[in-house]
Amino acid sequence: MFNYFLFSFLGEMWKVASFWMFLDIVEKNDELKQKLNEKDLRFIKELIEGVDTADPEWPATGRSENKAFLYEIVINKWNGIDVHRWDYFARDCHHSASQTALTISVCWNLLESVK
Repeated sequence: MFNYFLFSFLGEMWKVASFWMFLDIVEKNDELKQKLNEKDLRFIKELIEGVDTADPEWPATGRSENKAFLYEIVINKWNGIDVHRWDYFARDCHHSASQTALTISVCWNLLESVK
């Protein structure tokens, strides 16, 4: 629901806006500024934008190909099941005052039934 609103309102600009918000948070937090280097910032930007880990030529510069699983956990372009999706489901369930609690086991059962 929230994702649909953002996408319909901003199109792909929500990804840019998300990264700008993140940079603003880093800029205002001295501890983060000291801990994050350029490679870390590129990595976080790639996590927000998404990286096609199936591309034969590794497209990411934030992390090497042996860390492809990190990209797939956050934005899984292979099957769409990632923490972004779980977050959308949980947030939508919570804000719609649904009596159904969204748990990993409920989602897993739904996925198993689709097989």
